[in-house]
Amino acid sequence: GADADFSRAIELNGDDAAAYINRGKARREKGDTDGAIEDFCKALELNPADADAYLHRGSAYFRKGDTSKGLADFRKAIELDPDNIDLYMVRGQARFNCGYYDLAEEDFDQVIRFDPKHVYAYTKRGRARQFKGEKESAQADFDRAVELDPQNPVVYLCRGLFHHRNKNPDAAWADYNQAMAIDPQSAGAYIGRGNILYQKGELEEAFGNYDKANELDPECRNLHINCDFAWCTRHMRQAQ
Repeated sequence: GADADFSRAIELNGDDAAAYINRGKARREKGDTDGAIEDFCKALELNPADADAYLHRGSAYFRKGDTSKGLADFRKAIELDPDNIDLYMVRGQARFNCGYYDLAEEDFDQVIRFDPKHVYAYTKRGRARQFKGEKESAQADFDRAVELDPQNPVVYLCRGLFHHRNKNPDAAWADYNQAMAIDPQSAGAYIGRGNILYQKGELEEAFGNYDKANELDPECRNLHINCDFAWCTRHMRQAQ
């Protein structure tokens, strides 16, 4: 496998920082997070100015749940490569996941300054603003993302979720349907519709959408959580 190939490359040249990074990435994907971190640390010993090594080590720290070390590595990566849009996107998402919505917004602001047409920076900034309670500016971001890429189903899913959380199920339903029209294989659209139907009490119709989502993406965690709630509700009703 890739892990073994990179190990052989390291045996041939123990000073090859790139080989350590590649083996670390392979180990991380296999679930060997500690081994991955060891490789990224070795790569940084060999080349302390490698922003890529900091990026990947930061991601590995996040996978272990060590968010402070992860964020520190992302900060160092950006210091070394301050014009790299992807680094701001990664750190912005990490900050968002930690609940640092103001800081996440700053990173997405920076991406948009670099690239005013970066669709996903708008959807992610919209989510940060939404979680800060800034509904109008959040909707403006989601609307801008749709305007920039109207054939992208993801932007409709993001805006649909925004509408749903803001108790506007009709607008959410329209967005989920649009996402489905663009991509009939969109499990997220079926989950969104199922959630709306579930909240309306239309459980059989909700299960029809959940079943379709399960067919399209059996590993979707959100789907199984939502199905469990709906299943419990249906059986409680049947027992009454």
